[in-house]
Amino acid sequence: MTEATQAPLRVAAVGCGVVWRHHLQAVLEMQPRLISYSAVVEPDALRRAAALKALDGQGAPARSFATLMEAIEADPDRTLFEAVDIMVPNVGNLHEHVAREAQNAGRHVLLEKPISVCIASGERILQAQPPEKVLMVAENAQYWREVLLVQRLIHQGQLGDLLSVRAKCWESAHPALNEWAADGSYDAGSFIADAAEGFVFDSGLHWLRPLRMFLGKAVRVSAVAGRSLLQMRGPSMTQALICFESGVTAIFEAILAPGAISEQPFFCIQGTKAEVQIDGFAGGARLFTIQDGKMIEEDLNGEFSGAIGWDTGYAGEMLDFAQAVLHQKTPEAGAAEALEDLRLMLALMKAAKSGQWEDVDQVDSLLSMEALQLEL
Repeated sequence: MTEATQAPLRVAAVGCGVVWRHHLQAVLEMQPRLISYSAVVEPDALRRAAALKALDGQGAPARSFATLMEAIEADPDRTLFEAVDIMVPNVGNLHEHVAREAQNAGRHVLLEKPISVCIASGERILQAQPPEKVLMVAENAQYWREVLLVQRLIHQGQLGDLLSVRAKCWESAHPALNEWAADGSYDAGSFIADAAEGFVFDSGLHWLRPLRMFLGKAVRVSAVAGRSLLQMRGPSMTQALICFESGVTAIFEAILAPGAISEQPFFCIQGTKAEVQIDGFAGGARLFTIQDGKMIEEDLNGEFSGAIGWDTGYAGEMLDFAQAVLHQKTPEAGAAEALEDLRLMLALMKAAKSGQWEDVDQVDSLLSMEALQLEL
């Protein structure tokens, strides 16, 4: 059976906030359509109704439930949904709790990053997955088209020996400039504002994955952290140095600006032969070389066919998950990669608290942002 004729994977969307809208858009644009959201799970009645409305006209009507357990009990033979797309907030042990419910019910699992709040919890999720079922952690940066292009340039040696990498995770907290802010995600009382993790932890992981894709294994880190939004309990800005086993040091910066912030490159990679930059959310990449004694700037957008930019990563991860389940394709990145992202972020935050260099491999398996009690 070809992809064009195969029945799509039936998926329950668990958590219907901002991330759900991105996942849904990626699925609706998929050609051929390999995923069908046949159920929505959301405790908030208004969001649940909005999710159902968004699925109108997409085939058979979806069913809605307040909890995943309610959905599982209503579908004991797995005819309604074979897989779950878990997009609930990263609060306490909620990721592990919901993932384990799905695993125990024999469903394939797509779990939005971070895998959990500590290494031990993430390891339990990995160990609980039935071998015949797919477990994938959704990290759209793994499928970010500009990142994949730059990774290829690095591996092909077109930049020469790498000297330095600068990565900047930036957003505005103004509702006119940011859909998360418009949704209330950064308001006092929201899960991001009230949780110990904060913006740096929640968003910065999207920048740590590309750094690891470019540079390999991270070994130690030094950092400072602070608060740019008074209502946010966890860090909303950081500056860090990350040393990699390859000998290259990366500069990582993250900030959630209270108001205006200019368009800035997300990544700048400096090599002995060339420099390459990855632009902001709208996408684009540029290569800088010396030719005939002059510096040449080459727009790399021509390397792409179709859309570019941040949102293309969601399309890639949804397609990868569908193909892993339907065609037994090995995912582009195993779920264990999410553990390494988490380990690096926790080492960074530990360094911000201690004021010392911290070894990434020495992160305690039970360390979480809540346990760290980082004072800002």
